[in-house]
Amino acid sequence: MKHKTLQGSFLNYYWINVIKRFFDFDGKTSREEFWMFTLWNVIIGVVFSVISAGVLGVIYSFLIFIPQTAISVRRYHDIGMSGWVFFVFFVLFLIPYVSLIVVISHLVLMMRPGKSAVNNIQSNRKQKDQKEESSFEEKIVKKVPIDQDKYPNLKKHKKNY
Repeated sequence: MKHKTLQGSFLNYYWINVIKRFFDFDGKTSREEFWMFTLWNVIIGVVFSVISAGVLGVIYSFLIFIPQTAISVRRYHDIGMSGWVFFVFFVLFLIPYVSLIVVISHLVLMMRPGKSAVNNIQSNRKQKDQKEESSFEEKIVKKVPIDQDKYPNLKKHKKNY
């Protein structure tokens, strides 16, 4: 497998780059990026917990909750599922005796390879953007009178509406 060019350390690539996408719930995330980010979170969380008898570990868990959620949602997109599946798992995780099954199910899903084709979420967004763009053109361009004698080059580029 060909690795990406890394600037700095693995921590820089797999942790800092994910933090840059702190609130980004759109798009996809590879298995590699997800698992390396999760690994760094576990290592950092354990170190903080050992240093402070658990206090810093709990604080770190709260701070990392949104980026971990965002990367999980993007990972679900990568395997062709809705990001809302993560939130269903989160709610089920809060139920006693069900949480272990939920965690195992979540981790198994995160191991699945990503879809090579563009997922429905991105293609739907692209179709929506194209529809909005054409709707804008229809509303504005049709209402603007253009003097064909004054602008003869427009005949070549004029779209058929």
